[in-house]
This record gives sequence, structure tokens and C-alpha cells, in this order.
Amino acid sequence: MTWWADYIGTPWVAGESDCWSFTRRVMSEQVGIELPVADVDACNSLACVRACDSEFSSRIRQNYAEAAKPYKDFDIVCMGRNKKVSHIGLWAGRGILHSVQGGGVIHTNPMVLSTIGLRILSVERRIA
Repeated sequence: MTWWADYIGTPWVAGESDCWSFTRRVMSEQVGIELPVADVDACNSLACVRACDSEFSSRIRQNYAEAAKPYKDFDIVCMGRNKKVSHIGLWAGRGILHSVQGGGVIHTNPMVLSTIGLRILSVERRIA
């Protein structure tokens, strides 16, 4: 059993287990790291893009840097449909643990990420 298996199937709930809230929760529970709160309407995809791409993105990057492969558990995976980050998850084992609207928490092989319309834009690792 892996550390992330118990999270699979957690329902997506805006503000509680949307992608950013879920990532914050896991980082706090598993490694004791408190990530910043993002005041964003998780049901509004344009608001998510703006939030991921601006304010909290810059606050995250104060303590994180681009990760080199091989990725490690708890690296933050920034995903999007184009060049703008619109979705966040965590590296877990050999894939990405993330919460998707309509599906809840899933573990996705990065090779099939495109089947849900996403691609990895960057992977960030804690440096501070």
C-alpha cells in the first residue's frame, strides 16, 4: 500500500477537495508543509487559470524550483490545456495524484494525461 492510495476516490468539492485545496491538504497531512490559501472559485475555470498563473503561483515559487527528473513524491505538478497553468496535483509514485471535477481524486499516469485534456507544464520541488 502506498501513502497516496487512501486518497483515491475522495469526492471533488469546491474549496475542500478541488485541485488546490486537495494539494494543500495532502502537503499538510503528509509532510507538514502549509501551502498558501488560494481565494478562487474552483468551479470557474478562467478564475483557476488566473489564480494558478498569478498570485499564489508566485508565492509558491518563492520556496520551489523546477524539478529535475526523476520526479519525487510531493513534487507539485502544474498542468494546463495550453501554456497557462489551470490545474495542480502532486507527483505520487509513478504518476500524478490530483482531484478533478466530476471524478474526485485520481492517480494518473502522465502518459495518458492528455485523455483528460491536460499536459504537464512544469514540476516544482521544494527548496526552502
